Amino acid sequence: MKYFTGKLWKEINSGDRERRARAEAEWERNVARYSTIYQKEKERFPAPFIELYEANQDFHDARIKRITMQMEDWSKRSCEIVLSDGEREFELVFHHISSFMMHGPSFSNGRWNALIWGYDELGHKDRRLTLSVLCDFDSEFSLVFKTVTVNVREAASNGKP
Repeated sequence: MKYFTGKLWKEINSGDRERRARAEAEWERNVARYSTIYQKEKERFPAPFIELYEANQDFHDARIKRITMQMEDWSKRSCEIVLSDGEREFELVFHHISSFMMHGPSFSNGRWNALIWGYDELGHKDRRLTLSVLCDFDSEFSLVFKTVTVNVREAASNGKP
């Protein structure tokens, strides 16, 4: 994450008023910087993904129910991420993964006893798409992939998919 870092997010939640104010000012500058970048980057992503993403507050505060990696062979790697907002489940399938990184040294900062989609950054690298997601102060993941498909379904009433 370049613009929305765990360190900065932690500072925004600081008990020290001056530290919090400085962090909030930096966060707002980063929002402005990234907004310009996002307007260009979103054109590279499939329209159904961007439409779902934007219609659902960029998945902010969605609970990550499952992350599954699948590999048929070295050229066919995919990652399925299932998110829930409580009412619906969003299935995101990232195809032709060339890189996946998850950094979660401690899940102690997680909210609601779960990993939550916090802030994210979309981009590209070497004709591939990138997604980085900050889940809490310490946990984040990133993917480099060719394309993404989406599916939406109502959440099961018992909380199970």
